[in-house]
Amino acid sequence: MENNEHIHPADPAAASVLRLMASRQLLGHIHSWEIPPIADQLLSSGFYSDAIFEISVAKDAPMSDLAPLLGRALQENAVPWPTRQQAAWIVFRFYITRIAESGESPITPLEHISQLVIEFDPEDRWLNVETEFDLTDLIVVRWAFTERHDDYCEATNRTFATKAEHHAALDSLARQYSREWLARHPE
Repeated sequence: MENNEHIHPADPAAASVLRLMASRQLLGHIHSWEIPPIADQLLSSGFYSDAIFEISVAKDAPMSDLAPLLGRALQENAVPWPTRQQAAWIVFRFYITRIAESGESPITPLEHISQLVIEFDPEDRWLNVETEFDLTDLIVVRWAFTERHDDYCEATNRTFATKAEHHAALDSLARQYSREWLARHPE
């Protein structure tokens, strides 16, 4: 942008939405069809920027068209592009908040977290999980969802009688660990 007269700092809520959108785009954790509705929500909440408007009407645009518009939206609103490290924290927080605060099953957000861990640094992913992002408890719960609930041959040795009981306990544990993570890592 050659002329800075249109650059203004975004209100904190809009800046947070823009940072999350940019972080998810940077890490490949958003589809192009998800971006225009987010821009629509920003416009509906009273936040306007030329680039946000352009994104909102680009309903069938590929990511290759939306990414530059997203960059322009960040620039117009004085929101810097996050680094990969910052983006990872932002996206992890997004998924962990969904687990802690929503009534949906935590399986899908846990799968996204696990996938992002692997994608972020395939060579040292377990070191990063343990030390950098503090995600070990959530990754263990994610694995537990895929493990058989009846590992014991004798029914009397089983912890859970059914798969539904097993999943209910893991849902609760995932929410507890998510709330604890959010408490340890305030924004």
